[in-house]
Amino acid sequence: MTAIDRPTTARVPDTAVARALAWLQVMFWGAYLLVLVKLLVAGIKYGGFGFQPFGTDPTLYDPKELFGWGVPEYILQAPLDIVVIFGTVPAALILLASLPVAGMLWRARAPHRWVLTVSTMLNLAFLAVQFTPFHTLIVEWMLD
Repeated sequence: MTAIDRPTTARVPDTAVARALAWLQVMFWGAYLLVLVKLLVAGIKYGGFGFQPFGTDPTLYDPKELFGWGVPEYILQAPLDIVVIFGTVPAALILLASLPVAGMLWRARAPHRWVLTVSTMLNLAFLAVQFTPFHTLIVEWMLD
């Protein structure tokens, strides 16, 4: 029997583990994506990004009052604030846990390997943005 004919003995992680890691990562990069959508809506609504802290216009538009829903908007904004402002360390830990699992999925050629891989890459992008001046402006805007 040649090496090609031998069955692979690669250890495949439980699908539930890979799925849970992917969903945890979606929580982080998905929250940041929602904040970026809110920023885009604010830019469209107020005629560009000249408002504080992105521009020189002294007006500071509150992201919690963007749609004018009142208290429900404050309640919906709170988890976004928490994840975007304090999510760096948990997202990094989840990324570190996901890398070996994604590697095992690829070695075993598991059919769901792309889900965790794409989510891990987006989580890595979320973490990279956390260390940029743009993120500082986002946090300043969110905390107004």
